Amino acid sequence: MAAAVLRILPGAVLVFSGFLKAIRPPEEFAALLSDYWILPPALLVPLARGVPWVEMWVGLCLLTGFGVRRAATAAAVLYGAFIV
Repeated sequence: MAAAVLRILPGAVLVFSGFLKAIRPPEEFAALLSDYWILPPALLVPLARGVPWVEMWVGLCLLTGFGVRRAATAAAVLYGAFIV
Protein backbone atom coordinates (compact mmCIF):
# COMPACT_ATOMS: atom_id res chain seq x y z
CA MET A 1 0.00 0.00 0.00
CA ALA A 2 2.84 2.40 0.79
CA ALA A 3 4.34 1.72 -2.63
CA ALA A 4 1.06 2.68 -4.29
CA VAL A 5 0.91 5.95 -2.36
CA LEU A 6 4.52 6.73 -3.23
CA ARG A 7 3.65 6.14 -6.89
CA ILE A 8 0.23 7.78 -7.08
CA LEU A 9 0.95 10.99 -5.15
CA PRO A 10 3.88 12.16 -7.34
CA GLY A 11 1.94 11.03 -10.41
CA ALA A 12 -1.02 13.20 -9.48
CA VAL A 13 1.26 16.16 -8.78
CA LEU A 14 2.94 15.80 -12.17
CA VAL A 15 -0.36 15.50 -14.05
CA PHE A 16 -1.81 18.51 -12.25
CA SER A 17 1.25 20.74 -12.65
CA GLY A 18 1.70 19.70 -16.28
CA PHE A 19 -1.94 20.46 -17.00
CA LEU A 20 -1.72 23.89 -15.42
CA LYS A 21 1.34 24.70 -17.53
CA ALA A 22 -0.20 23.27 -20.72
CA ILE A 23 -3.34 25.42 -20.59
CA ARG A 24 -1.37 28.64 -20.26
CA PRO A 25 0.61 30.34 -23.02
CA PRO A 26 4.07 28.75 -23.31
CA GLU A 27 5.68 32.19 -23.05
CA GLU A 28 4.69 32.35 -19.36
CA PHE A 29 6.54 29.15 -18.54
CA ALA A 30 9.43 30.21 -20.80
CA ALA A 31 9.74 33.39 -18.72
CA LEU A 32 10.03 31.27 -15.57
CA LEU A 33 12.64 29.06 -17.22
CA SER A 34 14.65 32.12 -18.28
CA ASP A 35 15.01 33.12 -14.62
CA TYR A 36 17.26 30.09 -14.07
CA TRP A 37 19.85 31.43 -16.57
CA ILE A 38 20.82 27.88 -17.50
CA LEU A 39 19.25 27.45 -20.93
CA PRO A 40 19.98 29.37 -24.10
CA PRO A 41 17.11 31.69 -25.13
CA ALA A 42 16.48 29.70 -28.32
CA LEU A 43 15.47 26.64 -26.25
CA LEU A 44 13.12 28.35 -23.80
CA VAL A 45 9.89 28.35 -25.81
CA PRO A 46 10.34 24.85 -27.29
CA LEU A 47 10.99 23.46 -23.81
CA ALA A 48 8.08 25.44 -22.40
CA ARG A 49 5.86 23.76 -24.98
CA GLY A 50 7.19 20.24 -24.39
CA VAL A 51 7.87 19.94 -20.67
CA PRO A 52 4.21 20.16 -19.56
CA TRP A 53 3.30 17.27 -21.86
CA VAL A 54 6.22 15.21 -20.60
CA GLU A 55 5.10 15.92 -17.02
CA MET A 56 1.57 14.77 -17.80
CA TRP A 57 2.75 11.58 -19.57
CA VAL A 58 5.12 10.68 -16.75
CA GLY A 59 2.40 11.38 -14.20
CA LEU A 60 -0.10 9.24 -16.09
CA CYS A 61 2.41 6.41 -16.25
CA LEU A 62 2.87 6.58 -12.50
CA LEU A 63 -0.88 6.75 -11.88
CA THR A 64 -1.65 3.78 -14.13
CA GLY A 65 1.38 1.69 -13.17
CA PHE A 66 2.68 1.55 -16.76
CA GLY A 67 6.49 1.56 -16.95
CA VAL A 68 6.82 2.52 -13.30
CA ARG A 69 10.61 2.29 -13.10
CA ARG A 70 11.18 4.48 -16.14
CA ALA A 71 8.43 6.87 -15.10
CA ALA A 72 9.88 7.14 -11.59
CA THR A 73 13.31 7.90 -13.04
CA ALA A 74 11.83 10.53 -15.34
CA ALA A 75 9.87 12.01 -12.41
CA ALA A 76 13.05 12.23 -10.35
CA VAL A 77 14.79 14.03 -13.22
CA LEU A 78 11.87 16.46 -13.59
CA TYR A 79 11.74 17.17 -9.86
CA GLY A 80 15.53 17.55 -9.74
CA ALA A 81 15.52 19.98 -12.65
CA PHE A 82 13.04 22.22 -10.88
CA ILE A 83 14.94 22.11 -7.60
CA VAL A 84 18.18 23.31 -9.19
